[in-house]
Amino acid sequence: MLENAPVRIALWGYGDYGKQAAESMKLFWGGAYTVTKIYDIEKRGRDPWWELEISDVANIGEDYRSGAFEKVVVCINNGGARAKVKEKLKTMQIPPVFSGK
Repeated sequence: MLENAPVRIALWGYGDYGKQAAESMKLFWGGAYTVTKIYDIEKRGRDPWWELEISDVANIGEDYRSGAFEKVVVCINNGGARAKVKEKLKTMQIPPVFSGK
């Protein structure tokens, strides 16, 4: 990876909390990260803010192995659900960007 190249990330969770986190990330960390994939349990079509299709979480492992992104931001507000997602990422050996909410 180039030294100044933004880290390619995926967002997991795109409800109200995920959208708010994604907008903040784009405004404040746009140069450091670039969002290449968005995942949610409910596929909702295209997101105009990122101009990306919201993908099914069942594809996250395959997309990571193909190089679609380097890390994942877990955008889930519910602590129990967030912990389960982080554990699933850990078993798939996919690194998270942030461990907090």
